[in-house]
Amino acid sequence: MEYLLPALVAGLFVALSLLSRRDQVIRPDWEIDAEAAQLEPFRWGKLWVYDNDRNRSSTRPPLVFLHSMGASMYSWRYQIDELKNETPLLAVDLLGFGRSSKPKNESYDLDAHAQRMIELLDAKGIQQCYFVGCSLGGG
Repeated sequence: MEYLLPALVAGLFVALSLLSRRDQVIRPDWEIDAEAAQLEPFRWGKLWVYDNDRNRSSTRPPLVFLHSMGASMYSWRYQIDELKNETPLLAVDLLGFGRSSKPKNESYDLDAHAQRMIELLDAKGIQQCYFVGCSLGGG
């Protein structure tokens, strides 16, 4: 019971932080390849997706980078820059984060993010991949 108040305060802080940032778009100084990174439309919104193998010419499964709570694919800029010429990569601004849509009527729980990732991979014809995630992205 003694942890209830700190947990409620922390939850309120996170909720207020997310609400205050929901209309902001992160415009990092990092110069991302304009052909590889695009807004991709889905029935539930648009995802900002970096995909350096859009035509699926590589036989290697892509690495899929998923960011943490409150972040964006910008978190993976050093890994993307280091690996982009060696292997297929996908990095995603999850719905509600970075440059992706921020619809008010969508769920943002782990199951909803996971289902949207399945839809993204299906739309790209990707049957096998390796996930690299941090915090929310690891979930």
